Amino acid sequence: MSTPHHDPDENLPEWLKDLRRKQNDPEPPAAPEDAAAHAAAEPEAEPDWLADIRRRHREEGGLDAERSLSDTQPNKPFRLESRRLQTPEAEAAAFAAEPETHGEVPDWLEDDEPPAPATTPAFSELPDDEEAPLELPSWLQAPASSTPAFYAGEEDDLLPPADMENAGPLAGLSGILPAEPEVAKIGKAPVFSTRLEVSEAQQRHATVLQALIASEAQPASDSAAQQRRPARLLTLLLSAGLLLAALWPLLGRGLQAPRPEPEALPEGTAMFNSIDVLPSGAAVLVIFDVQPAFYGEVRAAASPVIGHLLDRQARLVFVSTQPSGPALAERLLQQDFAQLPLIATQDYISLGYLPGGMAGMRSFASNPALTLLSAPAMFVNPWSRPALQNITTLDDFALVLLVVSEAEDGRAWVEQATPELSEGLYVVSSAQAAPLLHAYLDTQPAQIAALVAGVRGGAHYERLRARDSLSQRYWDSYSYQLGAALMVIVLGGLYGRVIHSQAEKPQGSSV
Repeated sequence: MSTPHHDPDENLPEWLKDLRRKQNDPEPPAAPEDAAAHAAAEPEAEPDWLADIRRRHREEGGLDAERSLSDTQPNKPFRLESRRLQTPEAEAAAFAAEPETHGEVPDWLEDDEPPAPATTPAFSELPDDEEAPLELPSWLQAPASSTPAFYAGEEDDLLPPADMENAGPLAGLSGILPAEPEVAKIGKAPVFSTRLEVSEAQQRHATVLQALIASEAQPASDSAAQQRRPARLLTLLLSAGLLLAALWPLLGRGLQAPRPEPEALPEGTAMFNSIDVLPSGAAVLVIFDVQPAFYGEVRAAASPVIGHLLDRQARLVFVSTQPSGPALAERLLQQDFAQLPLIATQDYISLGYLPGGMAGMRSFASNPALTLLSAPAMFVNPWSRPALQNITTLDDFALVLLVVSEAEDGRAWVEQATPELSEGLYVVSSAQAAPLLHAYLDTQPAQIAALVAGVRGGAHYERLRARDSLSQRYWDSYSYQLGAALMVIVLGGLYGRVIHSQAEKPQGSSV
């Protein structure tokens, strides 16, 4: 029994059979070049299978079916109804109709033009008898009736007039969204209630806020003013007590404070011992560098020392690096020693103002007679006086006394004058300059031989002389005022403690 012959190409698809059949057939003879060029110049006809698809879709779905094909293509801009679609053939015809404006080509260029290459068709069409009908997939054949009109693309010219706007600023446009009935409806606005809906917690907070605002509008009680009156009265009483403690020793002289002990200020004792051994008629240089603001304090310290020099019949020579120094020195002599014979007869010398600062100090310390000075109201050379005839250097003076109010002025004189002095410098200063000048007392050799500082130093020096003068009264006033201030501080602290303890008792009992 013979086995039937089985063809291997029997189960293949038709398109694959056509492809193999085409490969087995001999190639047709090549068309001449002019025929190929003529075929390429003619517009390509639409394939039959594509024309069949278009015809079937027009019969089944019409425009909606064609729009469903456009879903797979990019969206194209809207077109008005009056605008018509231009096909590539129409654009090519319009371009060919335009006259050529680039000029004519020369003859020599036309002769050398290379021959046009042979053109072949982009694809070859199968014969009609071998062409198999194609079917679209089911998802592509589904109607797309829900596709919006503005996605139509090139077919927007075919929209019915009802889908396009006929009036208003949007006339001629398609796919206009209609206004919502709620928005377009004109009616009376609803009336809302002005009463707030608050919770209980919010109501409590509002009540507290109203009470706080109401309390702010009420006038404050007079308890604060009543509390200020005793405090103000107490302040006035304390001020009056301090002022009375300062003025009573100066006016009544009934209260005397204890004077400092002699052993308490050894530098003041050294000053007293040095002046007490001076010979009668010795020349003493007094450098009076005092600021007007410190004149009252320096006067209490300098008056006992200058009085001691006048008691020893010393010839005083005044000089100052401060413009107001000579006038203040003259005032001190006239206030405290005007009744003494040496001052009454003006048996003292005032060299006046020494300019130049530290340079002038150094020049005066090296050679006093050749230093330029401003002797007031004196038209003769002060160095021709008998008291200064033998003075050529600073060390020729029996004693050099510096009366100073500022620590910097005292330091400058100590540094510039002490190298020329064998015994050192004797200083009378204010209380604020004493701490800096005390450092020169401890040097070896000592640059300052003796020091009297402030009201305390003046009172100590008067005790050494066993006399009562301005320094003693100042010391009494200073001592009693300091004691009154300490008493006020102690009593004020106790009073404040009692007041605060009484205010804390009700709080402690409630707890």
